[in-house]
Amino acid sequence: MAEAGTPLIRGAAAAGQKAGLDPGAPVYTGQHVDDPVHVTILRYGDEALPEASVSSLEACKSGPGVTWVNVDGVHDIDIVKRIGDAFGIHALAQEDALNPSSRPKVEDHGDHLFVVAKQARMMDDGTLDIEHFGIGVGASWLVSFQEREGGDVLEPVRARVKAGRMRMMATDFLLHAILDGIVDGYFVVLARFEEEVDALEASVLEATGAEFPSDVHQLRVRLGVLRRTIWPLREAVGTLVAGMHPLLDKKTRPYWRDLQDHVLHALELCDSLRDRLGSTLDLHLAVVSNRTNQVMRVLTVMASLFIPMTFVVGVYGMNFDYMPELRWRYGYPAVMGTMLITVIGMLAWFRRRNWM
Repeated sequence: MAEAGTPLIRGAAAAGQKAGLDPGAPVYTGQHVDDPVHVTILRYGDEALPEASVSSLEACKSGPGVTWVNVDGVHDIDIVKRIGDAFGIHALAQEDALNPSSRPKVEDHGDHLFVVAKQARMMDDGTLDIEHFGIGVGASWLVSFQEREGGDVLEPVRARVKAGRMRMMATDFLLHAILDGIVDGYFVVLARFEEEVDALEASVLEATGAEFPSDVHQLRVRLGVLRRTIWPLREAVGTLVAGMHPLLDKKTRPYWRDLQDHVLHALELCDSLRDRLGSTLDLHLAVVSNRTNQVMRVLTVMASLFIPMTFVVGVYGMNFDYMPELRWRYGYPAVMGTMLITVIGMLAWFRRRNWM
């Protein structure tokens, strides 16, 4: 269980599991999951098409309209391989679908594309949750693999398809709708991060405890995880903007450019928030240093005031038999008066020099 406020990256690569295996070998490298895998198939075209079952995957691939297969859970190697083989998804792409640590990218496999992306969500306890998406796209089909069921960006896309708003669009537009939902989720997370940064900036002048630098560091770490999630997607979307693959219609190119702008904007927000955190930490350190200097100034003044008094007391504490002032009737009040006048004179001089 991750601590509150720390990044949670599900499916960290277990590189040792793949050591020595052939490229494209189907191996799940994420965390152990016992949840069942759910497969949903949605078909659409000029008119509503009947629901399909997993047993009719081959028919879905060659049937009319667009077939969208969504797999919730990539920990079942047999299901991922069965669906991937049914649609002719390349073995290396299936390997990426089974590897939650794969970086966002776009791969051209001839008759189909395979896209890897990461969804980001902020949990109620402040944990940053990163979920793996693998999306295979053909001329009349799209297969999306995600780590687990629920809480994803696909529900709004399904609603748009069922409402008929996307039935005339090809698979490249469906791919755009999914990626656009993922990128929109980044801005929701960044809005939460911005609230936390605003709170830290508001409390920087009053913060005195050692937990403030720790809070800043933890937030910078989480922002760094999000930035590393978004950064590779910039290059991937740039590949789609170029539109070099036959599956990418020129009519959708403006949508890809708009998505690229959103990705760049998200990266700029990440960098801006990280810069603000750096400035906040610098200001906190400056405030703490100034407070320390104020304390040291007071202590230095106090020590300086006691130096002449310590000298006088030390001289008259040597217990010599022959000291002129020892038996003087007014010796004690004269010494005390001298020390008092010395202290007052030093205070006046310190104030004149603006040292206090």
